[in-house]
Amino acid sequence: EETAPDLVPAEITKDESTPSRSFKGLVSATEIPVEKPLVPAVRKGYRFRYGVPNFKYPLVKKVKLHDPKRRLKRFGPPEEDFPRTPKEMGEDVLDFLQRRDMWRRRAHLDIPYFCTGSYLAVTQSDPYHPNGVIRTVGICISIRNSLLGTVFTLRNHIQGQSFEKKFELYCPFIHQIEVLKLERRRRSKLYYLRKMAPKFYTVKEDMKPVPLSPEYAGTSYFTVPIHNKKAK
Repeated sequence: EETAPDLVPAEITKDESTPSRSFKGLVSATEIPVEKPLVPAVRKGYRFRYGVPNFKYPLVKKVKLHDPKRRLKRFGPPEEDFPRTPKEMGEDVLDFLQRRDMWRRRAHLDIPYFCTGSYLAVTQSDPYHPNGVIRTVGICISIRNSLLGTVFTLRNHIQGQSFEKKFELYCPFIHQIEVLKLERRRRSKLYYLRKMAPKFYTVKEDMKPVPLSPEYAGTSYFTVPIHNKKAK
C-alpha cells in the first residue's frame, strides 16, 4: 500500500516570489532544501552573549591571583617603598592614588589587625569635647572595605542607651585604634545584635586589653578565636 507523503506549508521552501505568510499549497517534505546551520566565527578575547560572540565589548584581561603587584589588601600596603607610578604598581590611576594615601596615613597611625566581632577602642579628636579628644569603646559589627574609604561600625550600650558609630579607617582625626579583645563571629555582619538584649553587645568603658593565648598567635583570619556563645 502506498502512503501519502508528509505535507507541510510551502513557505518553508524560501520562495522569494511570494510573501512569507502566504501558502502556495502543500508540498512533500522531501522537496524542502536542507540548509546547513550557521556557525558563527569565533574570535579569541571577546565576550559571548547568549552563546554568540559579542565583538563590540572585548574581554577584560584576567589578573593573576598571586601577582605580587596586587598583594595590597584592605589594611594597606606592606612596609616597603611605595611604587612611583601606576604602571609599576599594576593598578589604574585612581587605585594608585588611594593606596598611596593609605600608605602615607599608615606611617602616622598604627592600624592593628581586627575583624567583625572584635572589641575596639577608638580615640579621635573632637573640638566640642573639653579635652579635645574622645574615646569610643564598642564591638565591631561591620567592616566595609573600600580602599581609602574603608569604614567600620562600633556598637555599645552605655548609661541605658544603645548607640552605633561609624569610623573611617584612614581618617586623619583618629589618633589611636586599640584592640581590647580580638575574636571573630561566624557572620560578616552582626546586624542581628540590634534586636538582641544589651547584654550581648555591652562593652565596659574601662575594659583592659585581653592578651591572646599562644595557640592563636598570628594575624591570619583563621587563627583568630571564634566567639562560641549563642545569643538568644
